Amino acid sequence: MKKQRFIPAIYPFVCALFLSSCAGVQKTAKAASPRSLTIDESRYSYVNWQVRHEKKIVSVIDVYDGDTIAAGDEPGDDPEDDSSLDREVIRFLAVNTPEIAHPEQGYHTDEPGAAAATEFTKKAVLGKKVIFVIDPDNRYGVFGRTLALIFYNDDRGDMRCLNWELLKRAHAKENLWAADMLCNKAEWRNMAKLSQLMTPAAFIGMGRQSLK
Repeated sequence: MKKQRFIPAIYPFVCALFLSSCAGVQKTAKAASPRSLTIDESRYSYVNWQVRHEKKIVSVIDVYDGDTIAAGDEPGDDPEDDSSLDREVIRFLAVNTPEIAHPEQGYHTDEPGAAAATEFTKKAVLGKKVIFVIDPDNRYGVFGRTLALIFYNDDRGDMRCLNWELLKRAHAKENLWAADMLCNKAEWRNMAKLSQLMTPAAFIGMGRQSLK
């Protein structure tokens, strides 16, 4: 006669608990995974999506200041490889942040708020993939930099427009020009007024340079 194996009564409970834990881990991992880089245009009424535009996904490799970044490939290990040829300098459309020091131009100190705006932009997009939205009929500013709206995923995975976030948080002033048809100008100007009312001190000293 074969001996029957003894199965503790607690065994089924342990198995159920283990399976439940695995399911919970999978659910948590799924919830934590970032959303893909896509823009739900219906959420951003301050952008005139009816205007002809281009979208492209790029990597941000440098932040010059609050409203100017560089996109492209990371520098390679090959000293003969000039990766700077692939670097594209982007000037944020519709906004102007305080200027950092430019000793070569005779400006030896930052404008008030420059460091905060630069740090905000770094935390938002440096080293990350973002979406540039560009009006092909208004592609370049007066200094030859590409003009764009920059969309990125924040820490929670929510898609945001960096230009708008800088304005909303009083890190930038509105800087709209006649050719900036990609922006619904009334909404940008209303947000500029609201942010200035909430934090007027952040706007003191700005305006050294408002060109694109």
